[in-house]
Amino acid sequence: MKKNLKLIIGIIIGIIVIFGIIFLIDYNRCSNLKEPIFVVPIKENDLTLKNTVYQGLGYRVEVKKNLVNENEEEIVKVEMYAFGEFVTGSVAEPSNIIEQDNNDKENYPKFRAIVKHSTLQSIEVEPIEEEDKKILSDRVSIGLKNNTDMLYMEGTEVLITYTGLVMESYPTQIDVIDIQTETEFRTKIEELPQEYSLIQAIIDKCVINTNSNKIYNKDELDRFVNNVNNNIPDFIRCISYTIEGDMIITDVNFDGDNSYRVCFDWTRDKWSGAEDRTYKYCRYKTFGSEKIEDSILYYVDDPIEGEIGKMYIAGVSDGVEVINNYKFNYLLVPKESEEINLEKITVNELGNMYDYDIYYYGLENVEIKIDNTEIDLKKALSEEKVTMEQIIEQAEKDRVAGIIVSQAYDDGGSIEYYYDKYTIIKCNSLDGDTDVYIGITEMRLTDSLINNNRFIRTQQ
Repeated sequence: MKKNLKLIIGIIIGIIVIFGIIFLIDYNRCSNLKEPIFVVPIKENDLTLKNTVYQGLGYRVEVKKNLVNENEEEIVKVEMYAFGEFVTGSVAEPSNIIEQDNNDKENYPKFRAIVKHSTLQSIEVEPIEEEDKKILSDRVSIGLKNNTDMLYMEGTEVLITYTGLVMESYPTQIDVIDIQTETEFRTKIEELPQEYSLIQAIIDKCVINTNSNKIYNKDELDRFVNNVNNNIPDFIRCISYTIEGDMIITDVNFDGDNSYRVCFDWTRDKWSGAEDRTYKYCRYKTFGSEKIEDSILYYVDDPIEGEIGKMYIAGVSDGVEVINNYKFNYLLVPKESEEINLEKITVNELGNMYDYDIYYYGLENVEIKIDNTEIDLKKALSEEKVTMEQIIEQAEKDRVAGIIVSQAYDDGGSIEYYYDKYTIIKCNSLDGDTDVYIGITEMRLTDSLINNNRFIRTQQ
């Protein structure tokens, strides 16, 4: 009896060992972009992209191949699942894509991320935006086959451009086209337009102190301070406003080891002397903060180069409203016309979709940005990619966040929303007028909307 029990136990142990060896061999092959050995094909699709599903003892492997030509295939992706759970996988390094498409990388998806682990062969990053984490996950592994001369320090912010191919693994693996550090993908301070807007600054993740007790993108400031404390090189762009409302921009590059290169951009300060409306370049040894009354002020000090001493670059007051990761789901891009005309766009099919009218005033056409893609507004509305109600909701959200100003009327609830390059009027009068007008910045409801929805430009 004991001999039979020992024999049974020995057989079980032998089976487990054999299974373990088989599993480890195929696990290793799948991790290195190779087809498994101890499996049988159970499903195969012969298309331009050839997908084969293999079944092993307790595990399943999915292999994707590109048909390079009639007689040649290349593996682009391998995924291994054990008892229904993903266990390992690999994806081909798209070196051909990098070489061919690098000049056209603007057409590919991008995401900002923080380097969490780095070697000369690969980096592991965490996307910054929550929407990117939903698409990719909180960890993305990237091979550096084409970037072996670059060591990305942990804590560094990078901009990743990729083909859109995402492997369902953890960490997520993607086909990378380009990797840029923050100083590379940020527009140089000298190249920012003089009409640089609050909206664009928020999109660009500048740390913005306004005169309305709000601070935008404070998380960028917190990350910079944390990196300084850990001696990790980083970059930050801060914006403040003069009492008159003019924008002051400051770039701070932390090079590590108590070295801070700073550029002060005072070119938009119309109330200063002409000689002061310029760029000032300095280098400092100290970055710090101090409590003054009800605010924590961040400053650079101990100048090494340049003529400017201690300077405050950002501040956080007690009770200030912090607005991080603000989203502009819909932004209009208008093109003004040479003449001030009124155009009704709710005609034909679009007219049947709305029980009120939508007008352009003084505009040749309008495009709308949706998910970083610009599309003609009329087309977007007719194809239901967006509704006029969603555009108004975005405007109201922007008003509440202090990004734009507005004017409400006591005619029943009509309201004007003032953007830097256009105005939106949403009518809601007691006589039942609910029309919407999109027009030039000077467009106003008062003394302009008369004679059965006909605009006559206010005489100046």
